[in-house]
Amino acid sequence: MDFVDPSVRTVYETLDLIGVVLYGMIGGIIARARNLDFIGIVFLSIVTALGGGMIRDVLIDNGPPAALQDMRYFGLALAGALASMLIHMNSRGWEVFRVHGDAVVLGVWAATGSTKALANGLPWSSALFLGVLTVVGGGMIRDMMTGSVPAIFGGATLYATPAALTAAVMVGVHALDQSGAAGDFPVLAVGMAVSPFLGAGLMVTAYWRGWVLPGMQDLSWATQKKLRQPMTLARDMSRRRFRLRRREERRESGADDGAEPPDQNGEAGASTPTA
Repeated sequence: MDFVDPSVRTVYETLDLIGVVLYGMIGGIIARARNLDFIGIVFLSIVTALGGGMIRDVLIDNGPPAALQDMRYFGLALAGALASMLIHMNSRGWEVFRVHGDAVVLGVWAATGSTKALANGLPWSSALFLGVLTVVGGGMIRDMMTGSVPAIFGGATLYATPAALTAAVMVGVHALDQSGAAGDFPVLAVGMAVSPFLGAGLMVTAYWRGWVLPGMQDLSWATQKKLRQPMTLARDMSRRRFRLRRREERRESGADDGAEPPDQNGEAGASTPTA
């Protein structure tokens, strides 16, 4: 990311390292909840903090992953693991801090992943994918290692979607910069400053409002309901016609089975006297 403005790059590097500590703490907390030992806590913290970025760098294939070249990454991931073992983090205040801090890191990592992909000549689709993978990759590996369905696959508030929004903004900004339509305006620097806030804002809003993506079961039920509506209407109309027809038949049957006509003596239904 040498083409990025130095001040923006400094902010990104700082937030990137803070994110490593935070994700290391999150991984350690989950490991403690699974009753893992010291090795398990440390390993899960490292995977959570560094997994997404390492997968991204391996797929880009432009030298060793950044986490292997800079010893600060492993050191800060270990610091997060130790913090999760020593500090009680089950309070409501920690949860609020975690969500908002996670949102900021999400925006930074998504923008970093997509920008790295574009800088290495990958198409916009790959940049979008790698931007999201940078954010969710470590958590996916962590969840699978602990025998859980990755949270981004359903049931949790929006997470991959805000990352995709940030990456998409960076893809658009990069295309605008390459077209030359922005002239000398530092569109990349502005994009890298703005896009993380868009993703972070969407994630925080989704958390407080409880926004989730609908599952396929929900969509299937809605689709089936829409398909059933014409069938239900036709069935109801058929039943209504059947009831009306039965009512008319009873009415006609009642007229046919009414009182017998009077006999010659004028007495209705009177029998003929016997001798």
